[in-house]
Amino acid sequence: MHSLYKYRTIIAAIALIGLLCAFMPFAHASAGTKYESESNNTAATADQTADDYDNYGALSSASDSDWWTVTFPSAGQGNFWLGNIASGKDYDLYLYDNEGNLLDYSYDRGAQKQEIIKYDIVAGATFKIEICSLAGDYSSQQYLFRTKFYTAPKSSLFTFNYTETDGSTYNSRPTATYSLQHLWDMGYTGQEYLNNSASSAYGAFKTSDIFVIRNHAVAGKISFVNSSGTTSYLYGKSSSSTATAILNYADSALSGNELAIFSGCYTGKTSSTYGNLVDAALQKGSKCAIGWLSYSYTSAANQWVGEFFEWCSKGAKISEAMAKADALIKAGNFTATNGRDVYTDMKNRHTGTSDLTQIIG
Repeated sequence: MHSLYKYRTIIAAIALIGLLCAFMPFAHASAGTKYESESNNTAATADQTADDYDNYGALSSASDSDWWTVTFPSAGQGNFWLGNIASGKDYDLYLYDNEGNLLDYSYDRGAQKQEIIKYDIVAGATFKIEICSLAGDYSSQQYLFRTKFYTAPKSSLFTFNYTETDGSTYNSRPTATYSLQHLWDMGYTGQEYLNNSASSAYGAFKTSDIFVIRNHAVAGKISFVNSSGTTSYLYGKSSSSTATAILNYADSALSGNELAIFSGCYTGKTSSTYGNLVDAALQKGSKCAIGWLSYSYTSAANQWVGEFFEWCSKGAKISEAMAKADALIKAGNFTATNGRDVYTDMKNRHTGTSDLTQIIG
């Protein structure tokens, strides 16, 4: 009996829908060809392969299990694909880290006669891959196994966490806590930046497909409290050519940006001095930018952004994801200390000429 039989009852209930959208790795010529070298029946004897290689092997007996290993030098997404499975046979695909921990799996894909795993890659990561047949199916026909590396889109989240002069702590870190997993699920290399400077955000914005800032703001500028306790700002516009102002970017500098969320009070309002963060982002190429016209409450805003990205990860359009996030706030009965209605304020947004019909991810 195969050593992974015990996982069947655990993983049978887990949906693998996300794997269906994986890229088909045989749409272009491979980088090379490898054939299994027996004995490769254990992780310790796994055959070394490389990105984008065609790898051939056969499960020659009911107890046979083939192992491969691959290392990816850069961060991104890995696509692990098993095909050319003999007619009437049921082969399974398991992914492990270099220490032997099970990371993911694909099995029982039925008539598709293939198994697919997509997995986020950390630079320098080594993986072990097992190809087996739980039911004891075997054939002399060679299967085809491939790994393919893709550069993942980038996302950034800048949050704040500091103590006000009255001793109360304002912590927006849950913006990342609620959101990062959904960004990863969509294939983004989401990263959190805590207590960082406006200059860091200014540089990251240009390289981020999705960009989120959660902090205190006034019309036209949003603040960043550095780890040293000093404050810097990202502006919509500035009279200084060296300021961290979005309109100081070169034309089309944000053309790769799918979405920018400025999560803070008045981030969607216009200042005669500092301009408008949302409109500035759109002018420089962002496809969609979101800001708030009145109050944006910390707890509600954290959960709004998380709910928004959860629905984006399910394939919702931006407008649909916003409506779902609004519904969460309405159902949550959040209380504002100033007596205002949280739901009304959180719905009061400015999106400029954003494309709210797009599906991100």
